[in-house]
Amino acid sequence: MDIRLPCGVFNTRYDKDTAIFRTKERGCLIIFIIAFFICCPFIMSNTFLSILDLIFITIICVMGINTVTGYCGQLNIGQSAFMAVGAFFSGWLAKDFSLSFWLILPIATLAGGMVGGLFGLPSLRVKGLYLALFTLAAQFIIMWSFRHIPCFGGAYGLHLKEVSLGSWDLSGPRGFYPILLLSVIIAIYCSQNISRTKVGRAFVAIRDNDLAAETLGINIRAYKALAFFISGCFAGFAGCLWAYFIQFVGVEQFTLLDSVWYLGMAIVGGLGSTLGVIFGVFFMKILEQITVSWICPILVERFPNVAGETFAGISLLVYGLVIIMFLIFDPRGLVHWWNILKVSYRLHPFSY
Repeated sequence: MDIRLPCGVFNTRYDKDTAIFRTKERGCLIIFIIAFFICCPFIMSNTFLSILDLIFITIICVMGINTVTGYCGQLNIGQSAFMAVGAFFSGWLAKDFSLSFWLILPIATLAGGMVGGLFGLPSLRVKGLYLALFTLAAQFIIMWSFRHIPCFGGAYGLHLKEVSLGSWDLSGPRGFYPILLLSVIIAIYCSQNISRTKVGRAFVAIRDNDLAAETLGINIRAYKALAFFISGCFAGFAGCLWAYFIQFVGVEQFTLLDSVWYLGMAIVGGLGSTLGVIFGVFFMKILEQITVSWICPILVERFPNVAGETFAGISLLVYGLVIIMFLIFDPRGLVHWWNILKVSYRLHPFSY
């Protein structure tokens, strides 16, 4: 029996135990959250909607990290480069072939998946630190290619046109918001269901002990490559959305530091959990806004004799400290705190 369930709720079938809406209260809560985000364009300014749009894109990208690292246990420090694949392919297809956004989106997603699967092939022979170094090399190889191949704009980048659906203009933070909201819901649903399938269980078995998984008959080479392919698909999907949201694609937008932060968001939220990805991205993005909008201006005002560039890296310092604290004191992330809160609430007033 799962003690995290409310009193009197028992799962008598396997499909009920793995269902997304396990209780009526959980279903109502999810519907309420979705309804709140649907109403956001009517109650928020363009500034807050822009932040929310970027959070949605980041969640989709970090879902890929959660798949390959959280579920399958393969280190990946090149997610930003795989995201760049989707973005640059979107710009190239829009510029040279004049394809619409609705056709470019699946193509860019598959392109990101294919490149991710290609650079995931070394996972068939190496693992751990060596695999992390290879994905680190992939970051530089991919970005060098986009900088020096003329059709991808080189150092000047690519400009994209606005998205439209008939007479409905979908440009800007408010117009593009419905697409991003629908996309993040689809990404969350797909990521949540991966862990409930045969593929997801194979990923977890490889993460826990790849030798034991191979002994049980799991083709660990095929599943490792598949994990990188799925991760690349999430990144390519996010990259296409990023390109059309910003309406410009440049090499400087996809750095190695971004790949590190994506992995850090997954760690802070809780690796191996879809809810943990959402918690981690929201927490880190809100922390970034607080640092940039409040803390840095206060420091500049208090210490006017110090150059402003000195405080420009405060957000990076705070990011790093937060990740270190979570790695030391609670590597299970924010989702573990959420589970403790749920158990404490449901068992109240009993001390255990």
